[in-house]
Amino acid sequence: MGRKRPDALDVARDARDASRALSRYRGSPQNFVLADRNGEVAYHVAGVIPDDPAWGRYVHPQTDVLRTYPALPYDSLPSAVPTRTGVLVSANNQSYDAGYRYRLSAQFEPPYRAFRIAQLLAARPRYDVAYFAGMQLDTYSPIDAEISREVLRVSQAAPIGTSERMAFEVLRGWDGRFDPDSHGAALEHAVRLWLLGAGIPLGPRLEQLRAGGAEEDCRSVNFSGRVEKYHEQSERREDLGDCEPAMDSARFHDPPLGTSPMMSA
Repeated sequence: MGRKRPDALDVARDARDASRALSRYRGSPQNFVLADRNGEVAYHVAGVIPDDPAWGRYVHPQTDVLRTYPALPYDSLPSAVPTRTGVLVSANNQSYDAGYRYRLSAQFEPPYRAFRIAQLLAARPRYDVAYFAGMQLDTYSPIDAEISREVLRVSQAAPIGTSERMAFEVLRGWDGRFDPDSHGAALEHAVRLWLLGAGIPLGPRLEQLRAGGAEEDCRSVNFSGRVEKYHEQSERREDLGDCEPAMDSARFHDPPLGTSPMMSA
């Protein structure tokens, strides 16, 4: 690994040897999840990460132009030692707990994807290629399923018209999966954009809805207009048949549960 041995990781004999090879990696920071034929798995962040107090949160003032920020030592980066009894999950989520000394970045993804992966791994004791292929094609989004449930709960106190009732019935029957032909996925995504459009996190936004009165706030969503647009899009999709690409809403979004990439089996 590094300029002299770019193939060191490829020829590592096991997870421990691979971890040692990563200590010589000088490229951009990466999350490395390792597994070997002996049944051991390991995890290590590797790469050049400057010990910079900004951690990507702000631009340094001009007075810092002459300052230098040495790279963090490899042994101080987040890791999990090789083990045969653990389960490792990494999906761009924060890979360290609150007691970790360095911040590293201000842009970790909320760990909904990591949560979903852990959920699927916990669903059975043994795995095969077909099961992992199914995990790769999984379209279930925990955060969007949660948003749908919370919107339905908040809306229960509001008097609604025919269009709104149709919309809520679509959400109530949605299974949380972003399949290409899912009307519920398209509608939930529109509601999500409205909920988070002000830049307020989901939890505080839902609390605002509850505290402010469900009737007024649910009306402000303008479900009638959204339902009409949703039906127009549905009709247009039917007219185009298989020629139209999958809905924009079929993106996988992510949630706030857990932080460490390591979970004991």
